[in-house]
Amino acid sequence: MYNIPSFDDFVLEGLVLEAASSKDIQRIQDIVTKSNGDENKMLTLANTMCKLITDKNKALDRGLAADQILGSDHPVTKVFLDRASALGMDVAKSVASSKVLPGSQRPSSEQFKSTRQSNRPSPILPCGKVNLQTGKNKYFSYKEDWHLNSTLEVWEIGYKEWVIVSTAGSTPIYQIGTEAYFSHDQTGRSMFKGSCKLVDYIEAAHCEALIPLYGKSLSCYVYK
Repeated sequence: MYNIPSFDDFVLEGLVLEAASSKDIQRIQDIVTKSNGDENKMLTLANTMCKLITDKNKALDRGLAADQILGSDHPVTKVFLDRASALGMDVAKSVASSKVLPGSQRPSSEQFKSTRQSNRPSPILPCGKVNLQTGKNKYFSYKEDWHLNSTLEVWEIGYKEWVIVSTAGSTPIYQIGTEAYFSHDQTGRSMFKGSCKLVDYIEAAHCEALIPLYGKSLSCYVYK
């Protein structure tokens, strides 16, 4: 077995590791479901899956997914990382974290800055609920379709009530703390019963980082 450090300390050949894909996350979720949470059964299923993996990148991706769902110290996570190492993956201690933090948790100097203000309601369209683990909403997947150029803004619309409004760019439109109004793009009606406040943002490829703060799913809208 290979002694692999905590996942937060990894980089792959000098590149910061990105979040696991929705496909790999689903494979790990399948293991958890089929085992009914029994760790020994999970380990057996993971070992069986590992034997079929011959690509080091795929093994690493499964390890990434297991880390997100089960934690870096879980035996299933280690099984896939061991497999990646056995297949020749050069995984070393990181010089940078693999986790991408939401904007609200980044140092002030690293948060997105903008002087832009909202002088009139911004038109948006609803996309149903977005699953922040997979990135999927009613019409598309942020991870699979828009992950290269989309940012998810988190707007507070009431006490402990938040919605996602996504941009078509790699940064949010406003900086944290901005207040704004929204309207429905097709009907023109006002949305959310008044002023909203931008409290957070994340690059769409790393949308799962919002889960500890806002839950697994939120109503989702896109700017028009």
